[in-house]
Amino acid sequence: MLKIGNYNTLRVIRIETFGVYLISDMEEILLPHKYVPADTSVGDRIRVFVYNDTENRTIATTATPKAQVGEFAFLRVKDVSGFGAFLDWGLEKDLLVPAKQQPDPMIRGNFYMVRLYLDHETRRIAASANIAEFLKNKPVGLKSGDRVEIMVYGRTDPGYRVIVNNAFDAVLYYRDASGSLHTGDQRSAYIKGRSENGMPVVTLKKIVLKIPRKDPPCVDAPVKPGPRTFYDQKRQILRALKDTGGFLPLHDKSSPDEIYKAFQMSKKNFKQIIGHFYRERKITITGKGIRLLEKKKQQRSP
Repeated sequence: MLKIGNYNTLRVIRIETFGVYLISDMEEILLPHKYVPADTSVGDRIRVFVYNDTENRTIATTATPKAQVGEFAFLRVKDVSGFGAFLDWGLEKDLLVPAKQQPDPMIRGNFYMVRLYLDHETRRIAASANIAEFLKNKPVGLKSGDRVEIMVYGRTDPGYRVIVNNAFDAVLYYRDASGSLHTGDQRSAYIKGRSENGMPVVTLKKIVLKIPRKDPPCVDAPVKPGPRTFYDQKRQILRALKDTGGFLPLHDKSSPDEIYKAFQMSKKNFKQIIGHFYRERKITITGKGIRLLEKKKQQRSP
């Protein structure tokens, strides 16, 4: 199915002097001559962005827009009129922000954060500055430590307001940012938790998994300089088990990232080590993690 306002890979079915025609389902779409790659032949497949031209005809281009439908972007106003403002989004036809989609009247030359959407009745691409209507406040499917992509769209007293993965609203505290950020800046970040009012919090600082410990806290077995041996890694896991009361929320099905955050070792080595411990009857392995067996139960295999 043709996706207007997004990239599509379409097949060339006819070549004319003014361009080539591409086919999507039963619809033919023109790719103007100036955007046609050299040596294009009938049957070739071309990746194009599909939108509507100034006469509202569906058309293709190999030019790169600054955003697609469903994405947020920080764009400059080129012109304003009674029914809306027109933004520069990198294509020949400017992007319309209808007057009703402007919380405050836009000013020529200023930049605004907007979200692109498709009007399914008219098949026209437009933008809205009412971005709160498109943001969720719960990062579904994400947990502490997960890497995300953020875009700054405002400021509050404690930090920056950011859009997470083009979908969620969150805050980045000033203390967790690296230097000063501005609206429209994009960064990779990590889910940190939630603020007192329940808003998701992100940080630019990579989060290392902290294993819960008993009081008083114990110190991990020191890691010798240079490459660690397999024996060193076994000691590290065994010490962590003892320091956490005999249980670690990691097992052979844990992700490589979770294992590396906890022990800075590969999943392959981790599985080998807990496999050794299991055969030596030092641990049990469950779907929730690994548990250290009491000494009286640690009977070595013959």
